[in-house]
Amino acid sequence: MAIQLAVSPAGFLGAPWGHFQIVGPDGNEIEVQAGSHWNVTFRDHDGFIDNPFPLPDTPHTYGISNGVIEQGYYNAVNLPGLDSQTEAQQWALINNIASAIETVETQIQYNNAIDTNENGNEVVLESGTQNSNTFVSTLLYVIGVDLVSYVPSILTGLNFQSVPGYSHNVLFDPISGDPISLSFSGSSGNDLLRLGLARIIHDAPFLGGFNRLGVAW
Repeated sequence: MAIQLAVSPAGFLGAPWGHFQIVGPDGNEIEVQAGSHWNVTFRDHDGFIDNPFPLPDTPHTYGISNGVIEQGYYNAVNLPGLDSQTEAQQWALINNIASAIETVETQIQYNNAIDTNENGNEVVLESGTQNSNTFVSTLLYVIGVDLVSYVPSILTGLNFQSVPGYSHNVLFDPISGDPISLSFSGSSGNDLLRLGLARIIHDAPFLGGFNRLGVAW
């Protein structure tokens, strides 16, 4: 199985918005869970994947709340790789970046900006939201993948059309504090990495390894 960008309901019955995760070829996922700050989590994908993922028109049971079976819809797309990287090298790099974010996670506020729509239902706004979707967007940006380009296709046919927080990137504009600075090792392949404002503001060191290293802002 390729490295995948997955989207699932946000974890409660009738969730009107989606939650992104990155799922590796080994079936393990990387995501952020809610709290006062980001909680970077590495874990098995909880059986969400029966290789392959359920189709968007197939409901999947993801929990039971007060005796009520909670069902939602899942979808996933394969992430692009570089010709200069193997899948294993790309997954190792993704894990290294996630671990670097984990070391500074207490600096990154977790926030869902909640409002009420005309029907009286709670909705999560894009503006002011810095959540699990922001984490995935930030991480993928570093390896040269723009999450925004995947949103229309991955939401096609699902029972939610909102993935708030996905257009935000804490390397540039966290909702509080300075842009986040990361320190991590590259893979054994030829990596293409993109940097954020912390490189400029704090003059953070950026060192290449024995293999070729592409750098972009």
